[in-house]
Amino acid sequence: MKNLTLQLTLACMFWTIGSTHTNAQPVREETGYLNISTISDVSWNAVMVPTNDNGLFIGETTAWYNPGGITHQKCFANKYWGTSPTRIQVSQNIAVPEFNQYDKMIAVAKDASGNLYAASNYYYDANYQDDAILIKYSPTMTEEWRRYAFSSTGWPIKDDESIDVHASGGNVHWLVYKPETGYQLTKYSDAGVFLFNVQITTFIPKKVKCNSAGEIYIWGYNLTGINDVYITIQKLTAGGVQIWKKNFNAKVGDFVDNPEYFDVDAAGDVYFTTSSQTALGTDAYLVKYSSAGVKQWNKYVAGTANTIDYGGPFCFDPSGNIYVAHTVTDINGGVTNTNVLIRKYSPTGGILATKYYKGSGNANDKSVGIVYAGNGRIYLGAFTVGTTKRSVVAQYDAALTLEFTDVVVHPETAPFPVVSQNTQPLGFILDAPGNLLYWVGKQTATYPDYLDYQSSIFMIKYSLPAVPRLAQPSNETAISLYPVPASDKVNITASSEILDVAVYDLTGRMIKRENGLQSTEVVINIGDFKPGTYMVQVTKEDGEVEALKMIKN
Repeated sequence: MKNLTLQLTLACMFWTIGSTHTNAQPVREETGYLNISTISDVSWNAVMVPTNDNGLFIGETTAWYNPGGITHQKCFANKYWGTSPTRIQVSQNIAVPEFNQYDKMIAVAKDASGNLYAASNYYYDANYQDDAILIKYSPTMTEEWRRYAFSSTGWPIKDDESIDVHASGGNVHWLVYKPETGYQLTKYSDAGVFLFNVQITTFIPKKVKCNSAGEIYIWGYNLTGINDVYITIQKLTAGGVQIWKKNFNAKVGDFVDNPEYFDVDAAGDVYFTTSSQTALGTDAYLVKYSSAGVKQWNKYVAGTANTIDYGGPFCFDPSGNIYVAHTVTDINGGVTNTNVLIRKYSPTGGILATKYYKGSGNANDKSVGIVYAGNGRIYLGAFTVGTTKRSVVAQYDAALTLEFTDVVVHPETAPFPVVSQNTQPLGFILDAPGNLLYWVGKQTATYPDYLDYQSSIFMIKYSLPAVPRLAQPSNETAISLYPVPASDKVNITASSEILDVAVYDLTGRMIKRENGLQSTEVVINIGDFKPGTYMVQVTKEDGEVEALKMIKN
């Protein structure tokens, strides 16, 4: 008999737990590691976009350390999976470490032809210091051109910075900060021909997007005092002429609206989320403006603890409905922790469905991303921090009924000489044409000597089902649950030994578990369950996990 075990992978340092492997659910295909680090070569951050050939384009910032801390940073452009995978150093390769070299990869983008763009901060020399740089790569990672911001000579502070980049309609839009002139939007053709600069005044830009007509939206925030921060949206013509500029202030007075996520839908309407300050903490907002600049509605949520709630990522379905995944602070069983609140809104702001994702054991759950896939399902990327750290991918139908959850456990201990290790989420990326999903994070390990500090980016790849449905038993792995519905108990039978049974409610919270069973017939008492629908995950002796639906009447 084979035993189901958790395996520690020393190179990448995480454990996995089972998930269903049927045609109906996402399948965890493999895990990739971006540059398994050498000592003191630390992947500091990463930004990413899917490529047109089922790969990931990743802009990476890597840091080098000595006992006093960071000595310098460099940037790399990575193509992982797909054709022509490669790792290209963007930064200058200075033989003697230059302690002023703090390069940072800021943003990446892809155009319709599969060309790739990387916007970063680039150390130029000791006299000039930093510059902002934009590089275009072909789909096979051949550099096509590069452009610099270049502050005027003589200005005493010469540190220019990239802010964001967006490619669409055969053009590239680059947000930049230049100390002598302030914030600006620069537009190039995809051939690298300069088209125009537009100065951005009265607010600090964070993101740039375009609609299908090539009109430009710039989103950011404004400071009118130490504590008074509000959101600003500016819309420009494709030629850079302002159409309108609007401000959103959730509460009048000295309150802070922290910008979180921003997007433009197919109709050119604007959506964004904020974490907006209240007297007791923050509330999570989702706000909509029409393409004409008229505020349509704003919706907020507050956790039951009424403290700190975070505006989360969101996505659209083809009917224009919006799915948002906020992180809210709740009181669960007398314990204060964070949960993921998923809400579906109609285009007019009507609430269509609300669900929670709550990890077991009153852990802290955080929203990482939410996407709508072409199979009509919603996929949530989440991160759970409790006694262990867990990355989560959950599949919901359009009514936000939970259909499947896959969990990967990331341990915080490792063999000597590692003192401690940590995992952080970085992104949740949908490759819609490739029907693929990526949960991206960073893992670090600390050793007794501060020099011995390692970090690496990892990517967990999932393939998505073309037509999802709840998993059904196959002839090879015959497993059944009955009766359906049930009142007091359910019976689970399988053709091979069952090791573990876990029952989840539709929020994703584990409410019952039986392990160490080693039997082909298991009885689960459900008399104290509330009426409703539950998901049952059954782990068999070969390590496979089947998901079954259970109804309590």
